[in-house]
Amino acid sequence: MGRSPGGPSLRPSESTSCSCVFGRKRGKVRKPHVLLFDEVPSVDRGSGVSTKPLVKEAIGATAFINGVTSFPSGASIPWHTHNHNVDESVTLLEGSGQFQSEGVVRQLKPCDTVFVPAGVAHRFVNTGSGVMRILWVYGGTKVTRTFTETGITLAHLSEEDKAAPQGG
Repeated sequence: MGRSPGGPSLRPSESTSCSCVFGRKRGKVRKPHVLLFDEVPSVDRGSGVSTKPLVKEAIGATAFINGVTSFPSGASIPWHTHNHNVDESVTLLEGSGQFQSEGVVRQLKPCDTVFVPAGVAHRFVNTGSGVMRILWVYGGTKVTRTFTETGITLAHLSEEDKAAPQGG
């Protein structure tokens, strides 16, 4: 029998399915997932922008999703909000870029992090000469994006959820 830190002892037969996990009703025990970045398929966002969705509902996420988006020089995602939906955290991993939001323009370098509350119009632009990569985290699993210019709301990473033309 193993003992989890701060949790009850588990018999081997209880480690895959039970009606209670650490005192909470949950059904099946959820298992951790190791995501090897090079093996995660990319989603083409147009204009050279690509996204690798990492933690998502398909692997059991219930509270947040995340992923990495890569932008070639000059590329951006159009102005948008996550209306009445989710807060967003974005950390610049590589390159240089700019965060733009309702009168705020800030240059970003690796490890700079931005918090964007739900409903706030924003975008990220690659202002460098090389690739810009961001790690995004949404505080929910049902994410939508409402484009400021058109008012159209789409599911995040749907076929229509595309990047702005370079320089746009």
